[in-house]
Parts: sequence; C-alpha cells; structure tokens
Amino acid sequence: MVFFAYLKERFPPGPYALLVASFYGAGAVYAHKVCRGTPTWWLAPVILLVFFHLRVFDEHKDHEKDKVSHPERLLSRGVVTLRMLKIWGAVAILGEVVLAALGGRDVFLWWLAVFAFTVAMRFEFGVGRWLNEHILTYAITHNPVVALLAAFTWASTHGRWDDRFNWFIWLASTTSLAFEIARKTRLPHEEVPGVDSYSSVHGREKAASLVYALVAVSGVLTVGALTSFTKDWRYAIPVLGGVLIGRYLTRLGMPQKKVELAASMAMLLDFGSLWAGAAFA
Repeated sequence: MVFFAYLKERFPPGPYALLVASFYGAGAVYAHKVCRGTPTWWLAPVILLVFFHLRVFDEHKDHEKDKVSHPERLLSRGVVTLRMLKIWGAVAILGEVVLAALGGRDVFLWWLAVFAFTVAMRFEFGVGRWLNEHILTYAITHNPVVALLAAFTWASTHGRWDDRFNWFIWLASTTSLAFEIARKTRLPHEEVPGVDSYSSVHGREKAASLVYALVAVSGVLTVGALTSFTKDWRYAIPVLGGVLIGRYLTRLGMPQKKVELAASMAMLLDFGSLWAGAAFA
C-alpha cells in the first residue's frame, strides 16, 4: 500500500513510536512525581500524530526543492502526491482534535497552542527567505514546538503546575535540538549538492561540537530534573553514558549516521533515566 510505503520512507513508525513513548513516558511520569498528575497514556498518540502532520507540512513546504535534491523519493516521483498528503494530514489532525477534546479543556487548549505553532512553522513565520539563509536560527525558531508538546504532556496528566517541570521542558527542547542538528551534520562526501546542512554552512567540526554540547547540556538538565526529587545518583548513570556516547560518536571523521545515533542514544538515555527515577525513586 502506498501509504505504508511512504511511512517507511519518510515517517518510519517504529522509531517514531519509540521516540513518542519515551518522550511522553518521561514527561508524564515526571509530572506524576512532581505535579501529582496521572499519566493518560491514550493521549500519547496525539504527539505521534503531531509529528506526522509536521512531516506533511514540511513535504508541502519543501516540495519544489526536494524534487531536485531528492528525486528518488516517492513524492518526487509522483507515486505519492501532495493531494494524498493533504488527506492523510487532515485525518491525522482530526485524530488530534478528537483525542485532545476527550482529554478535557486544558488539554485541548494546549493542543490548540501546539497546532497554531505548527501552522506558523508551515509558513516559516512569514520570514522564510531570511530563515532559510540562517540555518541555525531556523532550527532554534522552530524548536519551541517541542516545549509546547512537553506542556501538553503535563496538561494531559491534570496535575497542578510545579516549577520543577521546567526541567523537563528544557530537557526535551535541548535534546531535540541536538537531534535536529545531528541529522544534518555530514562529512564532505555525504553532503547533498544544493542542500544546506549545519556542516556545509558552519563546518563539520563546529556542527558536531554543537551536537555534543547540546547532548552534554541535556545531560545536565536531566540530572537537574532527577535531583529535584531524589538524591539517589544511580539514576543518573545512564545519563553519563549518553554524554560519553555523544562525545565518542561526534568526533572528527564520524559519518552522519553515527552523529545522529549519538543524539538519539543520548535522548533515549535521558528520557529513560528520568522515567525510571520518577517511577521508582
């Protein structure tokens, strides 16, 4: 089926499901610990659907460029069409609306804030030409959608607000920014002609160093979140592992897949550590 072929190519269900599960699990269980909320697991798919409709928005936004730089893709070859993507994206958004509405007023309002920001992202805040000339600024201005999804996660637990939850919001934002930069940090022979990357614009060494710096900051934020409710340092051990992996896999000479793996592993270890600590400490 064309839809599943598209998912495999551009939105692999397995990795995205793991990402969403770790993101929602860490945030919701942490909210349970510090905000006295209750994880509402059936709302986690809202985050997955948001990521999917963001993918659809990006496909529309970048279609003309992708036809030249990625002619092998299903959309570029016409196997998938923009009209099909509009329908699939609309179905995803409808699913988000239904689930968020069932979650209650506050949940729906936070989802609405997320959706409004994704629409602004779709149109690049009205300054797309300028943003496309400043790739790092582009990433930073789009990153707050992750903070909004973290706030949505808190709202889904119906807990009281506690300032300690800001640790998770900053952690989620920082580790996702590390991943975004990592997936476009390439060796010279990996660069795609006509497509800017963080390495082609800022240099491979600086781009990889930024990935590692963000991984390290994410580790510090995770430890901060852990120490906000426990003094048991055993839960921070995986975080240290993520930082060490990040240092090793972002060295000079490491290919893009290794740099991306560094950010991915650090993200999963950070979320996993926080989840475990909040659940068992």
